[in-house]
Amino acid sequence: MKFNRPKYLPGLTLKILLGNHVYLTVSYDEYGIVELFSQAGKVKSDSKEAAELDADLRAHSEAISRLVSRALQQARTVEDRTDILKTLAKTLRGIQGHSSGYNTNGVFLHSLPDAIGWVLQGCPDRESKPTLDVINYPGPKMEAEDDKP
Repeated sequence: MKFNRPKYLPGLTLKILLGNHVYLTVSYDEYGIVELFSQAGKVKSDSKEAAELDADLRAHSEAISRLVSRALQQARTVEDRTDILKTLAKTLRGIQGHSSGYNTNGVFLHSLPDAIGWVLQGCPDRESKPTLDVINYPGPKMEAEDDKP
């Protein structure tokens, strides 16, 4: 299965507080997640050290997202994509860093990589049951350019 990105893909954006806000967006097709975008909010501080840490967090956020997206899009079959997704989630979960916090489900997230792994696992709640079902999510209906009058 070679991934030909369609012009439009539905997606979900999650807001997570890890020292500052991080927005994680997953785009998906009928088989599951195919892209991940992450955007770290800016730290509200005038110090040079805070600005440098902020720039590093934003760079790491973008790098991880690009690698995850690229890996998912290289899958040749749906089963390969599922295996890649599970491997990436398992690899990223549990990584500890300076920024940590609880998400809206009461799950403790240790770092940005841990938060990304949590999203790739389907945002499990405290009982490890997935709460994010991108396949059955009733997202907004989008009109294709061809469908417009």
